[in-house]
Amino acid sequence: MAFQAIDLKLPILWNPGEQTSWGTFAAPLTSTVYPRGFIFRAPKAGTLKTVGFNFNSVTTAEDVNVELRDVSESTHIPSATVDAFRLIPSASVVASWVNSGILSDDGTDGGLKKVVTLGQRLCVSFTWPGALGNITFRCNKVLAFGRSPNFPYGRSGVSGGAMTVSQDNGQLKMALEYDDGTFPFVALMMPMVGNSALVQIQHNGGVIDEHGFRFQVPFDCKASGAWASKSALCEFDVRILKDNDSELVKVNNAANLSRAGMLFTTFPSEVTLLANTWYRQVYLAKTVGVLSQAAVITLDKSGHREAWGEPTKLEYTERYQGGSWANDPLRRFDGGLFISAIDDGV
Repeated sequence: MAFQAIDLKLPILWNPGEQTSWGTFAAPLTSTVYPRGFIFRAPKAGTLKTVGFNFNSVTTAEDVNVELRDVSESTHIPSATVDAFRLIPSASVVASWVNSGILSDDGTDGGLKKVVTLGQRLCVSFTWPGALGNITFRCNKVLAFGRSPNFPYGRSGVSGGAMTVSQDNGQLKMALEYDDGTFPFVALMMPMVGNSALVQIQHNGGVIDEHGFRFQVPFDCKASGAWASKSALCEFDVRILKDNDSELVKVNNAANLSRAGMLFTTFPSEVTLLANTWYRQVYLAKTVGVLSQAAVITLDKSGHREAWGEPTKLEYTERYQGGSWANDPLRRFDGGLFISAIDDGV
């Protein structure tokens, strides 16, 4: 076997220094701003089944229709024809993650689902089937090189009219499920329940808390470094462990202790990782008596990792004061590896 050099970030590196920044914004659906649509291209051919998304805030809850529409390739405006839909009753219109249920031509489980081709331009839209309410959706707002993305993007209508008003500065936090149970990656969707939360990493002078992720890689490879999103206050050690706790590498990152942000670490030598083998990448605080924090994202389903473009064999891991490891497939540590070489099989 021979290793060939590459440059791969695992999981996806969404914030590479100054090139990209991202946050959230609330897209309204009101008595005058409706329908609202989020436009993208189908990530694969197949049959669409459900959509998961976040209601960000609910001022006035009313029934909401979740819809699938085609989008004109010439005008870029979503069609007035709804191909599949599902009604979300007002009692379920709450500020949380919501799964639509099966989207079909008659809005029932037994109706015809929408069949799409790879790259087909589509719109997930929301409108009021009856009384008009007032809600917002939780969306990702991404700036690349200081500019808003041109695609995917959002559109809205005025008082039920065509979706001609451009809202191109982000995308709904959404998971698109196909009939085969997959959640393919679509740029900018990044489904999560709410926003990322912070976990405390403590060094009390004795055994140190450790937080990170447990993972497998699908091929033999080498890792040259790691990254994470952290708060201020504390210097970190980064460790790569086998599942039996034997240590492959440990490196200190002398961070700027007064600032929060991204932490990038280069290992003193490449670490070889074997396919289909469990490892842990964990972070531990270096400053005695000081709490520091790292970002953790919560998912509604473990399959939503696929929608992030990540391996499905990836889960949050933690242990406190040298105790047993606890793993959670519905949480995602905001960190990853730099993969520097893969086995070419020769």
